[in-house]
Amino acid sequence: MDKSVSVIIPSWNGKHLLERNLPFLFQALQKTVIPNEVVVVDDGSQDDTAQFLRNNYPKIKLIKLNLNQGFAHACNIGASESKNSIIYLLNNDVQVKKDFLEPIVEHFEKDDVFAVGSREIAVDGSFGDCHFLNWTKFKFGIFWNYYKEIKDPFLELPAAVFAVSGGYSAFDREKFIALNGFDEIYRPFYWEDVDICYRAWKKGWKSLYEPRSTVYHFSKGTIGRRYNRIYIKSIHWRNRFLFTWKNLKDNNLLFQHFLFLPLSVIMAPFLGHIFFSIGFLFALRYLKDVARKRKEEIKDLFSDVQVLTLFQERRWIKK
Repeated sequence: MDKSVSVIIPSWNGKHLLERNLPFLFQALQKTVIPNEVVVVDDGSQDDTAQFLRNNYPKIKLIKLNLNQGFAHACNIGASESKNSIIYLLNNDVQVKKDFLEPIVEHFEKDDVFAVGSREIAVDGSFGDCHFLNWTKFKFGIFWNYYKEIKDPFLELPAAVFAVSGGYSAFDREKFIALNGFDEIYRPFYWEDVDICYRAWKKGWKSLYEPRSTVYHFSKGTIGRRYNRIYIKSIHWRNRFLFTWKNLKDNNLLFQHFLFLPLSVIMAPFLGHIFFSIGFLFALRYLKDVARKRKEEIKDLFSDVQVLTLFQERRWIKK
């Protein structure tokens, strides 16, 4: 694969975030020898984002959507319109460090690499522990995802992870498009990155964590401003159900899921987890879409059980 990168930034009413973070991106890109382009997908913004970019960053490839269609759709449009072999998806509330790109790109020399995620640094400079889905467990019919905490990330080697964050990770563009990109059933946000990485693992394509590539993340720069806490948590659980219903093909795992599901939905509100039940009700609206997707012919190399076996323990899997 040639080492060229398209940085794709989906943005909805994020002019203030682009003003703050784009200078750091271009400083980094000016210092690298890796051929690159920047693509901004303006997802129906109403804050003069497009004019700001035309006036201040004429070299950016701007794709302006008339209507807001959500994170997954914006990323998919950006991927289809980009020209390079590697796409780096970057949230508008993420600020890159100057050396973020080189450690990422070197991994794509191997044909079985699908995605490589950067390391998130909190705004205060500390190393957070989120967005690195190191392992997962299927228990009581539900996927439970766990994130590894790293006090000093530079003591850790690059390693395989269950999924990378769609907000600051690179993807093999050809493989991304072959998987039809992010599934837009998860609109407006959450779980589309876990979904595509899971589908990639089942085809034998790896997702990796690269601690030498670091970014600052101003968490919920867009989501937290537009949606309330109840809606955000309910959508998280809705998409968790959709992920399970859409992707699981193993009959034993599906049996476990539907065996525990009725009691879980009934009891969750009494145990303080009302968002679980609300999310389930939201998910029911998508049963026709799920059924259609399950009928699509999918030729996987590995089964659900084989992939889950790789990530069922609290350990790093060397790349």
